Order: sequence, then C-alpha cells, then structure tokens
Amino acid sequence: MNIGDKLDALLAFLYTHSDRGCTGDKVTEAKGLLALTDFKFVLLVHVLRSAVKKIQLVSMKLQAVFLDTAKAGERVKNLIDCLTTLRSSQVD
Repeated sequence: MNIGDKLDALLAFLYTHSDRGCTGDKVTEAKGLLALTDFKFVLLVHVLRSAVKKIQLVSMKLQAVFLDTAKAGERVKNLIDCLTTLRSSQVD
C-alpha cells in the first residue's frame, strides 16, 4: 500500500468530519488528528524509508561473493530509475 495514494482521501475525510457545523466525538477526534499530524512529514518519512530499503537491497547484492557485473549494473540502473520516480512523484 502506498500511503501517498491515500493521503488526499484521508485529508478530505478529516476536513469533512471536522466541519464547524458538526458536533460529537468524531469531530473532536478529526480536529485533533488534523492539529497533531503533519501529513507531509509522514509521507516524506514513508518515501525515505522506501528509498533506504531499496538501497539496502542493492547494496547487499553488490557485496555478494559471487557478483555478476551485468546484473549488478542492471540493479543499480533500476535503483536509480526507482529513486528518480520517487523524487518526481514528490514534486507533483
């Protein structure tokens, strides 16, 4: 699951339920979540964690005793493409 895909829906839900015309526990909880959570920070931490995990996998493969240089080059290229995609998706 990509949290970035759900972030807009989650924010819309919280803003809808924290409307001034509404009352009750759900409104209080929605307002509290909106006040306490920096959603962009959460999304960036998720992206960073994903990038570090991908880098670690490639690093472990590159340190293997029996290294196929063609596969290693392909893995590094795939990693660069993945990181470029993650970076460009954050600009949108």
